[in-house]
Amino acid sequence: MLHAAIVGYGNIGPTHAAGLKTAEFANLSVICDIQADRAKIGAAEYGCRAVSDYDEVLKDGSVDVVHVCTPHYLHKDMAVKALSAGKHVVLEKPLSMNKAELKELISAQETFGKKVCVMFQNRKNNAVQVLKELTDSKKFGKLLAISGFMTWDRDEAYYAQDEWRGKWATEGGGVLINQAVHLLDLMGYIGGKIEAVKASISTKRLAGVVEVEDTADALLFYENGMRGCFYASNAYATTTPFQLTAEFEQGRIRYSDNFLYEIKNGEAPRIVAGNDMNTPGKSCWGSGHAQVIDEFYKALENETDDFLALSTGVDTSNLLFSIYESAKDGSKQVNLKD
Repeated sequence: MLHAAIVGYGNIGPTHAAGLKTAEFANLSVICDIQADRAKIGAAEYGCRAVSDYDEVLKDGSVDVVHVCTPHYLHKDMAVKALSAGKHVVLEKPLSMNKAELKELISAQETFGKKVCVMFQNRKNNAVQVLKELTDSKKFGKLLAISGFMTWDRDEAYYAQDEWRGKWATEGGGVLINQAVHLLDLMGYIGGKIEAVKASISTKRLAGVVEVEDTADALLFYENGMRGCFYASNAYATTTPFQLTAEFEQGRIRYSDNFLYEIKNGEAPRIVAGNDMNTPGKSCWGSGHAQVIDEFYKALENETDDFLALSTGVDTSNLLFSIYESAKDGSKQVNLKD
């Protein structure tokens, strides 16, 4: 049995706690939050210890794994400190705030020899797995193009909840780094290696209220010659399920709201794969948290590499940062290998 500590018990920490409860080889031992009352509430629910000082977690020799669920600007430093203290890490997105921090994180893992699991949980949604199988097996022929479309609502009240939101220095960006990074991850997971991007970002709704972007679009150039189109905005009037559409030689498949549909002109969409929302997770992003956590602890217990490793998230992170780079340089094409 491996003992876990959750650091940060605000928005996503409770989802990790629920996932740990169902994981075969995990035991939640500590919840840490600078707001002591939040930590105590979680500790009372799960019968574990509550602390408000991260150093206590690092010094606790019984803690095997640290779940980093804090605001974005703390992710890299907290993960590196955990690795240097001999802990494995489960890291929420974003993995870092920029490419330089990402390199530090990779270097720390290599130096200290501990494992990092990244929380790109949407890959584990049942319908996504079916889409991946259809793509790899070429059941509908070669994949010709892919598009991702997301429209959410994030108003002034949302950003007012936490002081770190809406600022480049502490959030690292807006809709891209916070919400749409999951969609970008799936566009790479399904479509394959992306070698270059051209992009733009803007703030259309809350200019003067937040520093960061609320709208972004990008043209993605894949290594196999395919192109992908991406659009995301949290300036919409409501939050709707994102759409990932794959255009094959012999058909069109669309992923939306945790369902997979075959789309034919003039016909009603046919459900190819259904919803699997039967485990803890945010409804808008499926139920993958629990599966990612369970797989990581099984891999640690059995000494295998069958989990979403840090290397899994490096390509998505580099894509994210390259989109920002392109957008800030007048939509100049940015090569991800540079």
